[in-house]
Amino acid sequence: MNLKHIISSIFLSCIFSNSISQENKINTSLEKNAVFGSGRQDPSYPGGITALYEYINKNLKYPDWEKENKIQGRITTNFIVEKDGTISNVKILRSVPNSKNMDAEAIRLVKNMPKWIPGKKNDSIVRVSYSIPIIFSYEKADAERLLKENPDYIFNTVDKVASFSGGTKAQEAYIRNKTKDLDWLINDFKLVKGKFIVEKDGSLSEITLTSIPELSKNQKKQLLKIIKDTPNWIPAQVGSVTVRSYQTISLKPFQADLYINR
Repeated sequence: MNLKHIISSIFLSCIFSNSISQENKINTSLEKNAVFGSGRQDPSYPGGITALYEYINKNLKYPDWEKENKIQGRITTNFIVEKDGTISNVKILRSVPNSKNMDAEAIRLVKNMPKWIPGKKNDSIVRVSYSIPIIFSYEKADAERLLKENPDYIFNTVDKVASFSGGTKAQEAYIRNKTKDLDWLINDFKLVKGKFIVEKDGSLSEITLTSIPELSKNQKKQLLKIIKDTPNWIPAQVGSVTVRSYQTISLKPFQADLYINR
């Protein structure tokens, strides 16, 4: 999971004064309380992103009603990291429909975070507006029960998504090599999407083309083989448990890049 910033700039306007020294005093006073949307050094959670999501996964309490009704989704929170690292002005930028309980839980979670390492601008510590997503997944919340009832349960939402062995560059190199001679794919602006299951051992199963233009039987066969012949993937995880998971891909014309939709 990459974290996104909310860029918010406060433009300060001062009434013209005949006294230059007094104008400077006014500006200095205002700047001390300014909130910078970004700086040369962003604020950070102690221990980094991994530690932040460990905190979220450990402390998030899934609201009962939403869990029972299988309501899930992503909530975007915004807050200010103060100069002393404390969190203030917590608010919700994006909610999950029909779920005020999730908003309240996301706010509680953010307010209870330990002190952050504050941001800096021009080597000075400043207040910074920051945003993080809080993801509610009934699958993750109920993972232990789901796996107990069905060890082969296939997850849509996981803590660590399945990935191509060797990373993104290896994945792109593989696809380029396999599609370089498929003129019909590139020249005809074909955009093909597919879906498959990444098994616990990293192999792929149930490979299908879910969104396709008009392709011949042979063309479909070629694309399915490209996906099938990929080296074993690194399987997904929920917590520390390796699980089966769904994965979807898109094949982009020209560059023939394989994009993983998460």
